[in-house]
Amino acid sequence: MITKLTKEQHARFPEFMDKWLHCACGETDLPRANKSILDMYKFTNEKPPLVIHFTSPFISIVAAAQLYSQLDLQLYSQLHSQLGAQLDAQLDAQLYSQLHSQLDLQLGSQIDLQLGSQLYSQYQVLWWCIWACYYDYAKYLGIKFDLEKLGLFTNFASSVHTCIPYKNICIYSHKPIACHWKGTQLHNENGMSVEYADGWGWYSLNGIKMKPEYVLTQADKLEPDIVLKEQDVDVRRELLRKVGVLRMSSYGKEIDKWYDYKLIDMSPIFTGIRYAPYLLMKNPSLDDTWHLEGVEPECKTVEDALHRHKPEEMRKIPIDDNNGEDWWQQGDVMIWPKQAISLKRHPIILT
Repeated sequence: MITKLTKEQHARFPEFMDKWLHCACGETDLPRANKSILDMYKFTNEKPPLVIHFTSPFISIVAAAQLYSQLDLQLYSQLHSQLGAQLDAQLDAQLYSQLHSQLDLQLGSQIDLQLGSQLYSQYQVLWWCIWACYYDYAKYLGIKFDLEKLGLFTNFASSVHTCIPYKNICIYSHKPIACHWKGTQLHNENGMSVEYADGWGWYSLNGIKMKPEYVLTQADKLEPDIVLKEQDVDVRRELLRKVGVLRMSSYGKEIDKWYDYKLIDMSPIFTGIRYAPYLLMKNPSLDDTWHLEGVEPECKTVEDALHRHKPEEMRKIPIDDNNGEDWWQQGDVMIWPKQAISLKRHPIILT
């Protein structure tokens, strides 16, 4: 049973992540991809399909839409369950969790095709690179596998980008021709972060999927009301990062201040609104990152805004700075004693 990595083994882990991360894009080896698909069908005792390839997942989905009802789900479940069982029996559970969480952070969370809601029959094979990397590294550690099955899986994961398998026919997409990274996050300030040969792709800033106009429009041309009206918190954060929080807040009037918090009236940038309070606050977890979030019009002070930010159940508990119970805040999560009769005004720990 392997329970701990040596220093040498731990030092080599990034090599395997980098190897499989680079499977995300580049030229698609069509003969190899076709063979990998045929091998998978053979493994599941299916007849060899007609294999058709397209330049992007979007075009593949359009081509496959009429075949949706014929989906065969065996392709993944049989192979993965057998490989996983071999691995689980030989690798300590704690180590398993540690490695998988690192892989998911470094690879899986960055290449989200975001197409599942459009066609559930699509296999986002790129996700399997997480497992392929994991198995590849485990093999290096000395874990024993059925090498034929492992090779079948890793060849498929490295050569096929997106796959839509049916009985008698299989449609797959070429890999993107370019992926732009900032560290381990998809990021491109001047164009698509992921681009396919036919021009389809998507835009990202610091790992957050963005509308094309949010990326392509110069910072000084982005209107402040567009930024503040954006409902997605992560997207708004990236817009604020691009435009600059100081520039945004300069359009408003400071109403109140407490430590790293400011209550700012942003009504000057809105038409027909007399008072639009926004809470400006520093992100305690991300360096040089600020948030500007709208709060209820009833808020006249930072304290009002922070109080209304609490969960409804918590707002019902009286505030008593002298005798109230201590409570804690982690991001948007607030924790307080279940039987508290009163609470202090501010958290004892804010992270």
